[in-house]
Amino acid sequence: MVTDDTPNPKTAAQVTTLLRERYTAPEFAFLPQVRSRTGYGGPIRTADAMAMGLYPSRGLELHGFEIKVSRSDWLRELKEPDKAEEIVRHCDRWWIAVSDEKIVAPGELPPTWGLLVPRRGKLTVKVEAPALPAAPMSRPFLAAILRNVADGMKDMV
Repeated sequence: MVTDDTPNPKTAAQVTTLLRERYTAPEFAFLPQVRSRTGYGGPIRTADAMAMGLYPSRGLELHGFEIKVSRSDWLRELKEPDKAEEIVRHCDRWWIAVSDEKIVAPGELPPTWGLLVPRRGKLTVKVEAPALPAAPMSRPFLAAILRNVADGMKDMV
């Protein structure tokens, strides 16, 4: 039973589990650790997770997530906001999912990011992620997503 005193997640894996529970099939396809492309030849960025809406009636939106479990990690992210752009540009919404809402101080959240915080054993919206003008997926990004799917399917066989 989940109560008001359910402890906050402590690790990125625990936050990922909460994301997976929030973005469940059949409404969403949830993928952890999605890279910006496959192969080599320059920096590759990684989204901590992505979820694609699968119901046209609710919007076929691609959500991207950055997970933070410490204030220091969040402050490093703020120093390099362009780091995420390679993936963000393909997303309809971009979120930071935190293990504790105190990680993000008031006024620090970039205007194009939403904020998910733990409450009662679930992630809840503290700041709604605004709709973004998602660019069409590049072939390298699509290949990275499909590689993630294929790797996940190996576990099912």
